[in-house]
Amino acid sequence: MSALSVFEVVLPGFDGSTDETDDKVLWIAAKTLEEVQRLVDPLRAEALDGLIDQEVAELSRNLDYTLPADADALLERVDLACTGIQEPI
Repeated sequence: MSALSVFEVVLPGFDGSTDETDDKVLWIAAKTLEEVQRLVDPLRAEALDGLIDQEVAELSRNLDYTLPADADALLERVDLACTGIQEPI
């Protein structure tokens, strides 16, 4: 099994000046950047601020999704954020 990297995906609505939108930053473990981009980048490039490679050990306790297992859940979360639908708390 290949080592995983952690990628940061920033969803629309994130405001770095307040903690109230911290839920708009997702940490995703995946084998490659391309694996993440296949799910969130091609159709939503304008909605995402970027993808940043990080060490898994550094962020492993704060992961939101692990690919490929959580692909459907990640797609749903990005779809909700990109369409402006409010997510349930």
